[in-house]
Amino acid sequence: MRVFSVSEVKDDILMWAHYAEYHRGAVLALRPLPGMRAALREAVPIRYTRDIPVMASAEQWANHLLGTAPIDFPTFFHAFAFSKSEHWRYEREWRCRILHADPKRDVPGMPLVWACPLLPDEVVAIYLGCRIEPANRTALLDVVRSHFPAAEVFEAAKSRTRFALEFSRLR
Repeated sequence: MRVFSVSEVKDDILMWAHYAEYHRGAVLALRPLPGMRAALREAVPIRYTRDIPVMASAEQWANHLLGTAPIDFPTFFHAFAFSKSEHWRYEREWRCRILHADPKRDVPGMPLVWACPLLPDEVVAIYLGCRIEPANRTALLDVVRSHFPAAEVFEAAKSRTRFALEFSRLR
């Protein structure tokens, strides 16, 4: 199984710190396309909660072992895969669960990281972090030009008046 996570927001400063290498990475804006891979069409919003999902109580386990009332494992695994602490609510995350992922598609040297090529029309925009290294900026711009020619490119800058990011369009 693999999980592909997406968010409704592109400009949260904490998310840039957590997921884009302290503002040195990039964010992709994706467009769902007709005929898109099934896993991406079936994205589910994360349920933010205070409590960790519990598979079963002691009584439910006993009933399961006695064969009188089996535990609904698919429901538990769904709840577990799509639940997160309410502290992360600001992320507004959606997840796609890819069952039966082919391990041959894993990125070499990075077990469990699945290569998921994007189609040119799936990428609408790319947002570069405000601390991106010049070499990475150049490399990403080259990738955008060659593989995603219709995508818009934006660069982040720290706001001078707010704790926020401001994006300027590069092309």
